[in-house]
Amino acid sequence: MRRRPTSSIGARSTELDPGHEAGDHLADILSVTGGVPSLSRLLVHQGLCRSSSAPADGALVGGIKDSPAGQDNDLHVIDLARYAVNEHNNKANALLEFENVVKVKQQVVAGTMYHITVQVNEGGAKKLYEAKVWEKQWENFKELKEFKPVEGGASA
Repeated sequence: MRRRPTSSIGARSTELDPGHEAGDHLADILSVTGGVPSLSRLLVHQGLCRSSSAPADGALVGGIKDSPAGQDNDLHVIDLARYAVNEHNNKANALLEFENVVKVKQQVVAGTMYHITVQVNEGGAKKLYEAKVWEKQWENFKELKEFKPVEGGASA
C-alpha cells in the first residue's frame, strides 16, 4: 500500500492509501521521508525490527529469553556459573560448592546478562541459586550482579 503525505499543524504525517496495491515499499518510505529514510524506517521495512513495542513473538528487544536447548551444558555457561559461585563465596564468606547448571536465560544489554540457575552443595544440602552475570566478551569483562537463593530452592 502506498502512503500519502497529509499535512497537520507543523508536522508531516502519513496515512495508508487504500487505492494502491503493495508495491515498492522503499519508494513509499522515501516519498514519506522526503528522500532521506531514517534508519528505524529502513529496519522496519527490512523486517529487522518492528514499529510497535511488542514483536509478533511476544518477546521484547532487550528482554530475557530462554537460551537454546542444551546450553546449560555449554562449557562457557558452566565457566560463568562457576565464576558466579566463586565470586559469591568471596563476597559473602560462604562455602558453596558448584554442582551443575539447571537453567540459563540470556538478555542482550551492553553485552549479555546471563540468568543462570545453579545447583550448589551447601553444607551437604543441595540448593538452587539464581545468578546474574554480566559479560562483555570483547572486553574480557564479567561481573556478578546478583546471587540469590531460588524460592523453594532445596533440591533433592
